[in-house]
Amino acid sequence: METTTKDVVLNNKTNAIDPAKQVVQVLDRLITDRQGWEVGAYRASNEMLYSILTNCYALDYSLSGNEEYSKKRRVALNDYAKKQGYNFKPETLTVNKIVKCVFGDVQRSRISAYSKVLREAKKQKVAVADLVKFITDNGGIQEIRMSKSATYKSPKQKAALAVELVSTNKLAVVKSQEISEVINVEKVDDQCVLIAKQQADGSFLVQGVVYSTTALNAALVAMYGAENTQVKNKEEKQEAANDSDLRAAAIQSIVNQ
Repeated sequence: METTTKDVVLNNKTNAIDPAKQVVQVLDRLITDRQGWEVGAYRASNEMLYSILTNCYALDYSLSGNEEYSKKRRVALNDYAKKQGYNFKPETLTVNKIVKCVFGDVQRSRISAYSKVLREAKKQKVAVADLVKFITDNGGIQEIRMSKSATYKSPKQKAALAVELVSTNKLAVVKSQEISEVINVEKVDDQCVLIAKQQADGSFLVQGVVYSTTALNAALVAMYGAENTQVKNKEEKQEAANDSDLRAAAIQSIVNQ
């Protein structure tokens, strides 16, 4: 992911800047900007709002790594939120926390809409510099909030894609007298679900055969998800090193504004 940073250098390795203090400074700055937008001349304009959301997006990006300074920033965000009286569940996304801290106790629907926009942009790997374009190209905040993700696939679509994934697979051929006694001879060439238990020696004990369409689709959807997770994990590992320096600079670019 790219950032709007221009020749910003942040030496995290020598702790030239305290990561925790940085987060507090940026959040205070964003809250001040938000308050100015709500009561000032910009309250009827999207320009200032989009600028604030862009900085929220950049801040979330700077907190997303596994580097020590990124971890310290996330701790600082949680501490900041507690001081503001916001208690989040362990599974609450960082971007949701940032939006809540910045926009405070506004209507819940607005918090939800802003968070949805940033989550969707992150999912589509939109660069920080391109966030405003992403919002306007997709019809604005409310349109994005109401729409499904561009990458959304229904369970039926996922099952169909999983069928394609396994169409050329041939992991094993299972045949026994016991299985032949429970199979449906009218289902030749149809897919089914085998209920099996993995054994210590690496073999599988087949315990049942299921032809239910519901069970088959559920299994295919699960397989689609597993395949996608593996691909995503590989991509994230490849991108992690390149993103490290950009994360370090993203938060400083807000401070320098």
